[in-house]
Amino acid sequence: MKMNAKILFVLLLLQCTPSIAQQFTIPAISDLPRIDRQSPRPTTAILRNSAFILKLKHHAPMGSGYVIITDHTDDQYMAPLRELAKYRQAKIIHVVDLGKIYQTDVLSAVRKELIDLKPQYVAIAPRLESYRENMLLGMWELLSTLDDDKYLDAYPGVLLASDSKSFAALIQRSIKFQSIAQKQLKPLAISQVPSNQESRSLQKAGILRNVFSTYGLQTPTIAIYTPAADDAPHLSGSQTWNIQMKNKGDFVKKFEPAVATALADASLVVMHGHGSPGMSCSVDIDGILTRSNNQIVLSGSCF
Repeated sequence: MKMNAKILFVLLLLQCTPSIAQQFTIPAISDLPRIDRQSPRPTTAILRNSAFILKLKHHAPMGSGYVIITDHTDDQYMAPLRELAKYRQAKIIHVVDLGKIYQTDVLSAVRKELIDLKPQYVAIAPRLESYRENMLLGMWELLSTLDDDKYLDAYPGVLLASDSKSFAALIQRSIKFQSIAQKQLKPLAISQVPSNQESRSLQKAGILRNVFSTYGLQTPTIAIYTPAADDAPHLSGSQTWNIQMKNKGDFVKKFEPAVATALADASLVVMHGHGSPGMSCSVDIDGILTRSNNQIVLSGSCF
């Protein structure tokens, strides 16, 4: 067999051979490179696993004020916002439709008000029908163009609830906010493993577990495997649940009692994976608990 034929044969053989799963490791945060646009290009392995941390620099907000931006008009929503404004000594900016905040004329008018007010915090209180991707993108543009650099110039937060009663309760939680001690934090990680080769979400859960363990905290972990991840790596240890889905398109609609209890007890839930309408990290919307102690949910999923 000629050399070029041998090379072609080997390449075809490699293409037809199931890929070997990457070695699964849980790196220490101190070992992860910090990179920015000026950093040397990381190795292929680092890029493939997104095993790096973006290097950020300190950027102070432009002022010390508190501003509320809203398009609510119903007094059932405005009354709680006025109470919040009084408590925070805040200014309320009213926009006709926050869903159109990205439009040049609306953006320019609100930007001028914010520059005059010099906020440190900006609370965004949209109507449900205004809360869309374009609104979020428009707010990002607004809050990153209050000065000449590209960084956010105030700390943003969104005040959103399904009805006026829940909205009023949310405002009260904001007003009565109290920090908790580290020992009182109850974290939980949910990871979606989409295939045998894609284990980044599992790796992130492992990193979180190691970080929280340095504070004496245990991190219950739920790993949900799609049918294509039938030979993917697993995390081990107490309060670790590995859920294998059997059919493509199946999502978790109900957790077994021990898992549901751990999820309900968690005050901080961190989710890593993919999403689609009605599903996040292979958890169906029906699988979300209606009553829980969840105070903060951080989701890396699209939905």
